Amino acid sequence: MILTSAVQQRLTSGIAVSRELSRRPSTKRARLVREILVDIGGGATSSNEVAFRRECRRRGLPAPRMQTRRRGTRGTCTDAEFRLADGRLLIVEIDGIGHLDVSTWNDDITRHNQLARSTGAMILRVTGFAVRHDPDPFFEILISLPIVPW
Repeated sequence: MILTSAVQQRLTSGIAVSRELSRRPSTKRARLVREILVDIGGGATSSNEVAFRRECRRRGLPAPRMQTRRRGTRGTCTDAEFRLADGRLLIVEIDGIGHLDVSTWNDDITRHNQLARSTGAMILRVTGFAVRHDPDPFFEILISLPIVPW
């Protein structure tokens, strides 16, 4: 969490951490840090997004595009995007605890509707809690969709 938070806040980059890790003797946690760096390099900017990418890999799903900038929405980036076999876009929004605030929740709903209108995408939402503690119900839905590699 500390590593993803530091990257999210632009205090460092995945490349800088990777460079520093290569200068240090190997530790028990070096493998975990390297795995997280792969996810950060793939666009994950939060621990929930790292957990989401890990679940995608575990289930054999293609790697999603992460943090895609979208114009005309209240919010700058989508959390994860996939391509469906029919060419449509599938957006997955991963909501952490900060999304429970009423004002934030209202902004999320507005942004969701704007994204649907501007992209024509199918938009699914999942909580970070579900991704970490009970991912099967959400991923059963995701796996049932005809997702194809980018």
